[in-house]
Amino acid sequence: MAIPVVALAETEYVLTRLYGLENAAAVDVLVALLGRTNLRPLEIQKGLAVEALLLSRPSGRVSFADALIWAAARGSGAGRVFTFDEPFPAMEIERQLL
Repeated sequence: MAIPVVALAETEYVLTRLYGLENAAAVDVLVALLGRTNLRPLEIQKGLAVEALLLSRPSGRVSFADALIWAAARGSGAGRVFTFDEPFPAMEIERQLL
């Protein structure tokens, strides 16, 4: 079974905005979901999806959507990401602010 990364982002939004979960709790739920052996994310590797979730966990400063973009760029071998977001994760990816 597979889940698109957009659905992961939507799930994070629903958990935090509609159900009122703290960011860390929502990340924990999604990490547990991705930990299931019968589920894999589409578009990015499972390990990168989990790493993206964990990037957004500590303070919520890095949005989960930005972390997913970072993971997709890292997984594809892209060396640079253009963004409007200052807190975009820059680990192993060159961030170019627009």
